[in-house]
Amino acid sequence: MNGQSNEIVTQEMLTSELAKAYEMRVSDLDVSIKMVNDTLDTAIALKCPQLVANSKTLIGLFLMIKGDFEMSQKASYEALEYYKINKNRKGIADATFNLASTYYKTDNFHKGLLLLLECKQIYADLVDHANLSKVLKAIGTVYEYLGDLHNAKESYEESIATAIICNDTNLESNGYNPLSGIYLKQGMLVEAMNLSQKSIDLKILSNDERGLAYSYYSRGKVYLQLLQYKQAIADFNRSLSIQTKIGDRLGEGMCLNKLGMGHYQLEEFDRAILYLTKAQLIAYQYNIMLIQYKSSYTLYLVYKKMGDIKNAMHYLEEYNSQKDLVIKQKSADIISSYEAIFKLEMVQKEAQLQAERMEIIENKNQELDSFFYRVSHDLKGPIASLMGLHNLIILEGFEGEAKKYFDLYHTQFIRLNTIIMDLINLTKMNSIEDNKVEINFRQLTMDCVNSLVYLKNFENIEFHYEIEENLNYYSQWVIVNTILQNLIENAIKYSKEEGQSSVKIRIYRESNQLIIQVDDNGLGISKEDQDKVFDMFYRATRQAEGTGLGLYILKRAVERLHGQIRLNSELEVGTSFKVIIPY
Repeated sequence: MNGQSNEIVTQEMLTSELAKAYEMRVSDLDVSIKMVNDTLDTAIALKCPQLVANSKTLIGLFLMIKGDFEMSQKASYEALEYYKINKNRKGIADATFNLASTYYKTDNFHKGLLLLLECKQIYADLVDHANLSKVLKAIGTVYEYLGDLHNAKESYEESIATAIICNDTNLESNGYNPLSGIYLKQGMLVEAMNLSQKSIDLKILSNDERGLAYSYYSRGKVYLQLLQYKQAIADFNRSLSIQTKIGDRLGEGMCLNKLGMGHYQLEEFDRAILYLTKAQLIAYQYNIMLIQYKSSYTLYLVYKKMGDIKNAMHYLEEYNSQKDLVIKQKSADIISSYEAIFKLEMVQKEAQLQAERMEIIENKNQELDSFFYRVSHDLKGPIASLMGLHNLIILEGFEGEAKKYFDLYHTQFIRLNTIIMDLINLTKMNSIEDNKVEINFRQLTMDCVNSLVYLKNFENIEFHYEIEENLNYYSQWVIVNTILQNLIENAIKYSKEEGQSSVKIRIYRESNQLIIQVDDNGLGISKEDQDKVFDMFYRATRQAEGTGLGLYILKRAVERLHGQIRLNSELEVGTSFKVIIPY
């Protein structure tokens, strides 16, 4: 017991270590990566797959930030595989977000957007506002690249509103930076500057160093537009210093490109070339096409202004060829992405309509169950009284035709009583509470068989039992009893009147499934009837008495336990019902 307790404590400590590493990412990414790698090694040694997957998800996130997209994808895919097997939706969304970010940051915007939309749906379902805000901001970035400023602006605003709901100023300020960029493109310079400054103030208060780098970058772009080049360069340098320190290659490339533009405007051409060349190296190394063609164009302007026609023409050609690739890819991304978005919206609308339809059907079913239950209970009393009259008739000694007719009445009242009891059982089953107990199958089987001694042909049947011991199966007793009772009752009712009849009852475990199987050598069911026997009030033969509700009730009971029924039957040979229920 102590060993188990120590293991739980260790796992809790490692989980806490991962949380610390995540918090540390905003100030020292390298330390965060080391902390997670140490935790991963320990989790592997402890053989704790959940912690291994969580560690790999964080490694994927941190490597994505650093721009090591290939290794980020490897770690994230490994984590994603575990989460999918274990149906961990939060884990699936976290790992998928890493993958989406590696795609859109290397200009595979279409694939990135599709994965982000998956994340958005999961986080919305889980009411995870913090991660939802993060995803909405990323979706806005993709829309902005596709030239859809309207949807980009809406996504950024929704990201900010969602961050405010969870009172996260870091996420809130993260949304201000790109929204400032939208205002900048729309010529709203005052609004753009105010948002950038607000973001800087919040980042300083929260000590989010990485976020502060992007806030300085955002304000630098506004200064550049205002032709205040020295202030712009100062902000880009502040941002570059942080980006280089934490190893954010995308952010580093963005700053270098803007620094080149700022020094070009000040006609400091040597410095402009230095920064732009560094930007190109990062862009080529990490396949960031947007920075490639933007820095090529700025280099063209620099060399043109310097009168270096040869280099100017070289970078103009580079720019044109890169821009053609970007435009082609952008056009393809726009078409593919909006087709996918349209399809996704249609699927979501259809799912919503289907959910509304199911709710209406469920309400109608509840009303119908309630009606059946009330009517059945109201009829029980009068029918019981009429059935009681038959005993009086026997005591009175009626003979001849009178007794014959009274017996006919009695037979029909018994049939009517059976139908009503079946309806009551059916409606009761729909309102059973999910209280699970251990099922003693040997005792339950004996009780079911003994409760059916009144059925015609019972005395002619030889019962065989194969019931596995110690099944350790916990479920709703009423539903399991309904399944077993209906299977056995059906086998007895449809046994042959002549010859020796047999019913074999097998209950056993097979892998992670419980099997309840009842075989008989009775009348059998024709091929054309086998698809209909589970329908309400359907009877495959008139040779035996029945209401046509037994197998319908059986099907409903098995569905309640998420099981399935397999039927194998041949006329005049017999029938086998196999109920398979997950453990």
